[in-house]
Amino acid sequence: MITSTGGVGKLGKFSTNKIFTLGYTSTTPEELLQIATERDALVLDIRLKAWSMAPRWRVEALQELLEKRYIGMSFLGNLNYKSGGLTVLNNPERGLELVTRYLVTGGDPKSVILLCACWSHVTCHRLVAAKLIAGETGCEIEHLYGSRKEGK
Repeated sequence: MITSTGGVGKLGKFSTNKIFTLGYTSTTPEELLQIATERDALVLDIRLKAWSMAPRWRVEALQELLEKRYIGMSFLGNLNYKSGGLTVLNNPERGLELVTRYLVTGGDPKSVILLCACWSHVTCHRLVAAKLIAGETGCEIEHLYGSRKEGK
């Protein structure tokens, strides 16, 4: 677990909610549900395409498992995920607008878990997305890892 301090963002509001990041290759769907439930967090799937060779990580399976906790957020997907080039978020302005509602300005603000496939946040676009959101909202970032070891 790695954290960075939050504070007041550009919105001028302070939120005690957090931005968690998690790569599903470090966890199982059941563990993801447990993590989201324990943190009372919404799971924002920030893959450009919510599809996986493993059926349990496809949008339909995640919606069934997580129910109202699951939200597809392809606006924060990486347009260069196949090429390995620099991270270019699909539509960061729209993604930021929606995520801000969940974290700060909505009727029932929640923490969020930015979910994608990558095991490590260091080389993943979810780090870019988390920093963008934190800069706007002032929310703290915490990078989570499940119980699965890297490369398994």
